[in-house]
Amino acid sequence: MKQKNKQLRKILASIGIVIGISCIVYFFVQKEKGHEPRIKIGNQKVTLDVAVTEQEKMQGLSGRTALCDACGMLFVFDSAMPQTFWMKDMLFDIDVLWIDQNTIVGLQKDISHKRQEKEVFVSSKPADKVVELPAGFIDTHHVWVGQIVDFSDIYSSNDGF
Repeated sequence: MKQKNKQLRKILASIGIVIGISCIVYFFVQKEKGHEPRIKIGNQKVTLDVAVTEQEKMQGLSGRTALCDACGMLFVFDSAMPQTFWMKDMLFDIDVLWIDQNTIVGLQKDISHKRQEKEVFVSSKPADKVVELPAGFIDTHHVWVGQIVDFSDIYSSNDGF
């Protein structure tokens, strides 16, 4: 019985690795083809980097020096739950949208990159997606809780999560 469980774990781990690598390769191929994933918040289109794997989620925007005004990073999770983030190695301030399906369920504005490294911020409601944007985006584009985020460009281009 232990031998079968061990084999099953190895098979599942291998499948997970193959799926993860496939996702990464797919996003690189799409980028090479000139398609970058985009969402629409109100009238504003936002070009995204997408973090799907655990490694991509841990890296996030760490080490980058800035984001363009209409750029962000989308973090995709398997299910809606309270999400926890930190500002490790961040070099600029950000706004954060907590999203469940396609509805904004929470906002955090002007999160300072100078926060203590171990200090975290948590969504007040369950979210299955998180979008990090340049600080000031929420106020500039009048983003609000309850607003719908249009993911149709991602879904229609087969970049779906």
